[in-house]
Amino acid sequence: MRKMFSIIFFWMAFCSSNAAPVNREACLKFFFQPVSEQKVQFKSRPIDEQYDLFICGNQLIHPPAKYLARPFAERGPEIVSYLHKKLLKVDNELTLRDIALILSEANELEEYELDQETILLLDKKSNEMTGPWKEVVRRMVDRIAKPK
Repeated sequence: MRKMFSIIFFWMAFCSSNAAPVNREACLKFFFQPVSEQKVQFKSRPIDEQYDLFICGNQLIHPPAKYLARPFAERGPEIVSYLHKKLLKVDNELTLRDIALILSEANELEEYELDQETILLLDKKSNEMTGPWKEVVRRMVDRIAKPK
């Protein structure tokens, strides 16, 4: 029943929102699977699809699919460059929050370093936020920017 509610909520949100750029059918199909299967399939997807599914899963699926942040961050340094390009174009605070979550996960992995330019851009963008997620994103940025 909970899964059905999540799917109905997702469909209603998706129909009234343009937040997630993925194909509705693909997103629905992906998140209708058990979480264990989502994680397996997620890792085998190209970076663009992973990004789209992550954004869709955190902005339109409830509960949010935050559990996909770590596998996305595990892609290594290529994710930092990819997300830097996304940060340059980000036009809404939910997407900024989700990018910050991935970068925070990448920072916690300590397998590779985030470049200073990306950290400064995230800092700048988060300082410009005005909505309810600003405080959350600022805490993530502070953790990322803190010397290890």
